[in-house]
Amino acid sequence: MAPVRFLSTPSQPQSQPQVHAAEAMRPFTNEISMLFSSGVSGGNRRRILCYGDSLTAGFYDGGRWFQPYGRMLADELAAYGGRCEVVVCGLSGKSAEDMATNTNSTLVDVCGISWKGISRVLREDGPFDLAILMAGTNDLPYPSKRCAAATNILQLHTACHAVGVPTLAIAMPPAPCGSELWCRDREQLLKQMKNLFSKFARDAKLNYHMMTFFDPADLLRPDDKMLWDCDGLHFSQIGSVVLGKCLAKMILEMQNPHGDFSRQIRGRQLPTSPISRQQWAMKAQSTLPPLQTSYAWNTKSCKNSCKKPELFIGRYVKLGCF
Repeated sequence: MAPVRFLSTPSQPQSQPQVHAAEAMRPFTNEISMLFSSGVSGGNRRRILCYGDSLTAGFYDGGRWFQPYGRMLADELAAYGGRCEVVVCGLSGKSAEDMATNTNSTLVDVCGISWKGISRVLREDGPFDLAILMAGTNDLPYPSKRCAAATNILQLHTACHAVGVPTLAIAMPPAPCGSELWCRDREQLLKQMKNLFSKFARDAKLNYHMMTFFDPADLLRPDDKMLWDCDGLHFSQIGSVVLGKCLAKMILEMQNPHGDFSRQIRGRQLPTSPISRQQWAMKAQSTLPPLQTSYAWNTKSCKNSCKKPELFIGRYVKLGCF
């Protein structure tokens, strides 16, 4: 499904760190956000916030490694010129309810890593030109959380709108491990989100560029094993890369639907070295090692899925400061 605009796996390195149970639960109090930057200084600069759960974190291999889609998003947008900075907050194991009730607090995820609530991120790490929010997967198994998930997700968006930041809502993707009941609950939540978001946009008389909804079901197909971790719930390295690349193209088309986009530099074509759990906890992306192994991956799904947004009572417009 194309995005809706609302009006008004590669082999791992041989030496994987052994994470013992006691170490895995040890809290890390470093609250700073993970920053990925790419491109040349000067000229046009984009700043994007990616906020969500373990799918935003790029959690895979049981949490030993991380490959956030925001990392590739920064590189891909910078390939079209200017500089891109992407702030990633991936709260593994946290539900939309957890995020919505702690917007001004500190949250500790299932890996023991501390993160800021979304209002704190907007206030302390901004300004941002766009916020990409993906939450709800951890609400689906619990009926009480699932019933309130759409409202809680909307609260995250309104926190961004309150400080003038447009938002892109990415629906929870269909997972290979999902049962028939899980898939039915997912579809019901997506319907609730679309209805609630569109009503909110009309009632609040939002400017038409402030909120966009995207269901990645056609992009991240559950039957494509290359896109998914062996647990059947999280993205593989390749899945995160495909999502990051396609979101970059989508953002550019939302900015200028009739534009002729050409790369000024060649974007990264392969997954970069994954981030270890310790590096992720310390937010130490600047110390990441260079890519050691060449991987081959299929870009067909990305190319075929980067469709222009379908508008909900609207039209293409320039998005924010892009």
